[in-house]
Amino acid sequence: MRRLAALLMSIAFASPGFAETVTPSVPLTIPEGAAPLDREKAFFSLTIDELGAVLKKAGANASRLTRDTGDYFEITAPDGYKYEVTLGDCPQEGEKRCTSLNFNSYAFNESSKVTLKGINDWNTKSWGARGMLFKDGSSGVSMNMGLDGVTEAWVGTMINSYQYWLTSFGNFVAGTTPAPAAPVPAPNTPAPAPATP
Repeated sequence: MRRLAALLMSIAFASPGFAETVTPSVPLTIPEGAAPLDREKAFFSLTIDELGAVLKKAGANASRLTRDTGDYFEITAPDGYKYEVTLGDCPQEGEKRCTSLNFNSYAFNESSKVTLKGINDWNTKSWGARGMLFKDGSSGVSMNMGLDGVTEAWVGTMINSYQYWLTSFGNFVAGTTPAPAAPVPAPNTPAPAPATP
């Protein structure tokens, strides 16, 4: 039994086939005048000030606000939707270095088009984002991101990804699309072969 475990461990550590490079599904677009986002330095936690610096470099239209639970950022997406970015999984004492980000929007009013079944159907087709239906009939969309070695560039990509799903959810609530479309493929994804007559 020990030999089998040792063999499996040696294969796992020796084989590069187990490693996977994740390519973002939504291309990062840096607004004019924004600084390039760092693709090297990894974050395992962030303070609210560090999050603000990343949002500023990403060119996000963000305002820092305060409530009884602490500071957070309100961002206005390019299509006009507003959402919040908050820090999560924070220590109770000491420096507030938090290990997750939460993206939340509660911007959608009651709509007869939005049912629990419709929300669940939308959720099965979205990646990372989740639609929510509240008792008063309003709805929202949220996404959580763990900070387990991510770069500024990845945070920027996740902002774009959330904004994509936020727009898709808005279209769903408005009844203009039945379900979210797939995100734009990564640049290295080969195009499908043309159909032959």
